[in-house]
Amino acid sequence: MLCQTAIVVFADNPLVDARKKRLLAQHSIGVNTRLITALKKRTISVARSTGYPVVVIDHTLQVGKTFAERIQSAYRTVFQMGFEKVVLIGTDGSTDADTLKKSVAAFENSNRHSAIAADCRGGAWLIALNQKAFTSTNLNGIAWQTSRVYADLMDSLASVLEIDAVLPDFNSSNDLVKNFTDGEARLLYRHISTIVLFFAFIAPQQRVNNLLEDLYILLNIGLRAPPTLV
Repeated sequence: MLCQTAIVVFADNPLVDARKKRLLAQHSIGVNTRLITALKKRTISVARSTGYPVVVIDHTLQVGKTFAERIQSAYRTVFQMGFEKVVLIGTDGSTDADTLKKSVAAFENSNRHSAIAADCRGGAWLIALNQKAFTSTNLNGIAWQTSRVYADLMDSLASVLEIDAVLPDFNSSNDLVKNFTDGEARLLYRHISTIVLFFAFIAPQQRVNNLLEDLYILLNIGLRAPPTLV
């Protein structure tokens, strides 16, 4: 194996994620699920563009009843594939390829057994472990999916590299507005436009108009004119 470090994209069930986050709060779970799926595809694309091996572990491949058990299983699976270092990211982060690649390289080039990059809510958008850190750390003791994650990891892990790249994650439409670039906004708009066209045939016109208004607010990032369906 040429590369000893892999990036794991750890993805929850889009439907469950959509119910929890409601990025488009005024609209259906179906629309939100498609948006969550688009964010997942974006994250996978970003990870692959770094040049590192990428392993996608979505809800169909995760093993365990609790979040901690599923995280542990994901790391174990990739270590068993022969990798020495595993860098885990979720699909609700706003990282770009350059930031991710530099973060992974910083961990690779350090003598630390683990690395963490914080998000702006007390969580972590990147958690990197080598085999020694994985076997010696009780991941069940982390208050996963809370604002305690980063602090708990810092307390639990030994020899930690703190990655200097604090990023937000996507938990609301405001997060999307703040963090997508202009080009990404256009691509996302084209993706969701298809959904709008579909709903135009089965939903009242006012609901479609409301959805279009929300999408314009959501994606109006440096655009000179309101977007149009294409």
